[in-house]
Amino acid sequence: MFIFKKLFVVTVIILFLVVLGAENHAEAMPKCKALVEFCPSCDYEEMMSLISDWSYPSSLNSYIENIKPIRKDVEEILEKNNVSKYYVYLALAESGGVIDNVSHKKAKGLWQLMPYISTHYGLKVNSKTDERLDYRKSTVAAALYIKRNLDAFNGNALWGIAAYNAGGSNIKRKTNYRNNDSIKKVRSKSYQSYALAITVVKMIHVAECKDSI
Repeated sequence: MFIFKKLFVVTVIILFLVVLGAENHAEAMPKCKALVEFCPSCDYEEMMSLISDWSYPSSLNSYIENIKPIRKDVEEILEKNNVSKYYVYLALAESGGVIDNVSHKKAKGLWQLMPYISTHYGLKVNSKTDERLDYRKSTVAAALYIKRNLDAFNGNALWGIAAYNAGGSNIKRKTNYRNNDSIKKVRSKSYQSYALAITVVKMIHVAECKDSI
């Protein structure tokens, strides 16, 4: 009987140590607060799995330096429009933080907005004026566009960014989207949109949740 009691006590101690070790491990590996704030509706483990083998721009440091003079202003505008300040990394992924960046597809400015999206959200785009180059006004327009895409995809930032790149209706049509679908569905249908979403998440994780870049 004594032996059984002794075995029972030892077993309880071992279980206690296992549980304690698991808790300590969880404390040692806290969730990246920036990613949680960026997409509270996302499956955190899925996000980490997606970015584990994903590279981020080697020039991320220079992107951050580019936007440094206006970053606080941009983040405040985003938050005033009910969008996480961490969407500043979407601007970095789109333009490298350069406010007069122009693409071969006629996207322009910090947020690389196309003309039709820009005018839809109140920007003037004509032969004389192009408010996409005004980072304050273009950030307001980008925030409204981001918010629309987030609403369309139940607050999921990964799908929202994919829609920012390719258009919400296009993403829904190509992927036959259903609520809470994995972002992996986008990969085979619109790789560029998928790559943009994962790159933004990776950049946030690297810049905000590691000791150094």
